[in-house]
Amino acid sequence: MVNLAAQSASIQVNPGLFRKPDLKEAVEALGYSVEERTDSVTELDREREAREREIRNQKRNMWLTWPLGLVAMVGTMREMWIFDRFIPEWLGNNYT
Repeated sequence: MVNLAAQSASIQVNPGLFRKPDLKEAVEALGYSVEERTDSVTELDREREAREREIRNQKRNMWLTWPLGLVAMVGTMREMWIFDRFIPEWLGNNYT
């Protein structure tokens, strides 16, 4: 079965008709790479690791952008309330 969106293909063959090394060699001769998946547990582990890696990246991005966004937001409200005592003038909204 070929899945173009996932860029993968899976095959099921009769073990008596083909040997794995011959089949792997034929597919690689066509210019494709071969990755043998023996059980679904390793696939689930790979998916879990990819998810955890993505969550770590998103957390890092969040901790980098939230403080910058907070400074920008408070800087635009410099003239309101008591922010003018704490926020430097150069950070305020000078276009009003």
